[in-house]
Amino acid sequence: MTKYTDLIPNRNFLAPLYEQHVDLSTRIFVDINDTLGKWVDEFDVDQATGEQLDIVAKWVGATRTIQVAINDTFFSWDTDRLGWDEARWLGQYESPYRYVTVGDDLFRTLIKLKIAINNWDGTNGSIPDVLATALRNENFTLAVLDNQDMTESEVIVGGQVNDQLSAALKYGDIVLRPAGVWLKDITRPSDEIDGSENDYIFAFDLENDLFRGLDEGAWAEEI
Repeated sequence: MTKYTDLIPNRNFLAPLYEQHVDLSTRIFVDINDTLGKWVDEFDVDQATGEQLDIVAKWVGATRTIQVAINDTFFSWDTDRLGWDEARWLGQYESPYRYVTVGDDLFRTLIKLKIAINNWDGTNGSIPDVLATALRNENFTLAVLDNQDMTESEVIVGGQVNDQLSAALKYGDIVLRPAGVWLKDITRPSDEIDGSENDYIFAFDLENDLFRGLDEGAWAEEI
C-alpha cells in the first residue's frame, strides 16, 4: 500500500475495494517519485556504474575508449624481444596505437578530470584547485608546470598509475592547457633506485608535495 492509503478516513477505511482503488490510482506517482529520488545517487559520478557512467560521460564529453601505444609488437631499440630478427617493422598503413575500453574505476577518474576541464577558467593560478577537487578521492597527485616557452609539463606523484591512465593523460584530451600551449611531457618518479614506488621527484633546494631532496626524491622518468 502507498502512503496515500494511510490518509483514508475512518468512514471508508473498512471498504476494501475503496482502499484498493486509492492504492491503484496513486501507486504510479509513488513509484515515479521513488525512481526520481534514486537518480541522484545512480548518476552521481562517485557511485554510478556501467550505463549510468556512460550517460554522465555523454553529458560532460568524456569517452570510455582511449588510445594506447602498441609497445610489444614492432621493432624498437634497446627493448628485449623487439630487436633485430625478433620484431617486425611498423608498416606504412599500420597504426602504432590501439584502442581499448576502460573499466568503471578508471572511467570515473577520466570523467572527473573532464568535468574539471569544462569548469576551468584557463588560468594557471586556478589549476591546483581544479585538480585537487577532481582528484580528491584518488591516491595520486597530478600537477601542471608552466615551462614559460608555450609548453607545459605534467607531473604525477604518489599512488599507482597504470598504463591505461598514463595513456589517457598522454594521448587523450584530458589535459589542462590554454589554447596554443603544447603538452611537452608527463613525468613521474622513477622506481629504478630501490625497485619500489616513489612519492617524490628529486630536486635541489626544493621541498613540496612534488619534489624532495636526497634520500626522498627519485629521478624523473617520462611516461
